[in-house]
Amino acid sequence: MEIYAPPNPRESASPRHLHEDLLQLKNWIADHTPWANDWIEANGPRDDDGNPTEETQPLYDVLKVRMASKDAFVANSSISGLYSTWLALRKIREGYDYLVREYESSEELWDSDECISRRLPLIDLSIQVFVMAFMTNEAREAYIAKRKSAIQVRELDRESAADLLKRLLSQGNTEGVETISDEDMDRLFNPPPEDLEE
Repeated sequence: MEIYAPPNPRESASPRHLHEDLLQLKNWIADHTPWANDWIEANGPRDDDGNPTEETQPLYDVLKVRMASKDAFVANSSISGLYSTWLALRKIREGYDYLVREYESSEELWDSDECISRRLPLIDLSIQVFVMAFMTNEAREAYIAKRKSAIQVRELDRESAADLLKRLLSQGNTEGVETISDEDMDRLFNPPPEDLEE
């Protein structure tokens, strides 16, 4: 059993390091997308005739995203955007590490439907973070507004990416989390000035 974790940005990361972490994230997502899409196709929602529904959509292909060069990324990214991306990458890694601790004891557990259905929203969330990292602030705000109205990304195991994101934001506390508020989502990708102060 081989477990391949997403990148874990350092606290001392520079914008250039963050660009390298995003490249690693892209490769991590690309490596996980084929088996994830196979699982979604086989286990996703079905209609009465047993055919896949519209909700059984394959994960977005991150290889279609054109990454900015390291210099362009450093020059054009806002401080709040860089911070949001750094924070989201850290939270994704924390969530993945939590799943590893829970399911790594055997290959059977790691490849179980229960574990996979908990890994999928994390992969999907990683895709959203990766895509938004290369957007302008205006495009990111529009994208988040659109996502807020349809945050149902993947609900293959009674938990949406929004619920997972809420758990990640609450430092891995998985008890009693029902939904994510608009304020929590906005705070992650548009942190208030006081969050950026040392």
